Amino acid sequence: FYKNRARNSRSVSRKIYFTYRCAGFLLNQLGMYRGESTYLKFAKRVDSRYDSRFTPFIINYLKLKYSGQELTAHETSDCLKFLQPFVQQVSKKHPLQFRIERFLNPIPLILFYFGSEPDDTTT
Repeated sequence: FYKNRARNSRSVSRKIYFTYRCAGFLLNQLGMYRGESTYLKFAKRVDSRYDSRFTPFIINYLKLKYSGQELTAHETSDCLKFLQPFVQQVSKKHPLQFRIERFLNPIPLILFYFGSEPDDTTT
């Protein structure tokens, strides 16, 4: 759902927002919860676990969301190219069976939308 919204959004800021939501949803379903961590601490934890480039993306996302500044052309390009390699990087760390089981479990889905985030207890 979020991947399609990111792809089909007309404005760059909406594309980046839905890219953020898609990445967050994927991580949530696979057991990576932000909890009480700041966005940057969480992003660094994700990068160390998945060897991804989540931290630069989060920095640009937060700049766009909170600073009121426009992203440079390079930052915008990085954000728009972020999702597919990120999904591939995260997915290759988990077997297909694990990913299917996690996505069929309704509890993380409910917590993502309606509840508080549990502590990260996944190894």
